[in-house]
Amino acid sequence: METHRIIVETLARSESQKERSILPKIELEAQTQEPQHLTYWINDQDNLVNIPIIPSTLNYLIIRATYTQDDTQAGIQAGDLAPFHVRVDGDTQDRARKGLYVLTGDVTSLEVGTPVTNGKVELKVLMG
Repeated sequence: METHRIIVETLARSESQKERSILPKIELEAQTQEPQHLTYWINDQDNLVNIPIIPSTLNYLIIRATYTQDDTQAGIQAGDLAPFHVRVDGDTQDRARKGLYVLTGDVTSLEVGTPVTNGKVELKVLMG
């Protein structure tokens, strides 16, 4: 068993480059029995990719999506956050996201897709 701690801090930067917190820091601690680190490379032709979920052990889910190659015409560099969409628990509606998705609580199914046509998007999925 592992203990995972997720910390979210929302900062604003003024014109003088001074950072300030605009929301109190949020911390979530979860006991995880079977943490999973999954990686997928997808594009628009893959349609929806099913991400396997073990519902009884899931406390949180984090998805990070990044471009895998440069696209100078679009001003994109490899590693930039990429658009993707998710469907949770059999939903038929796409939930559009850019780069990051965090979900806590019960999830029984997850499907992920992307509108990216040029190259692939790397999805890093962490479940604990």
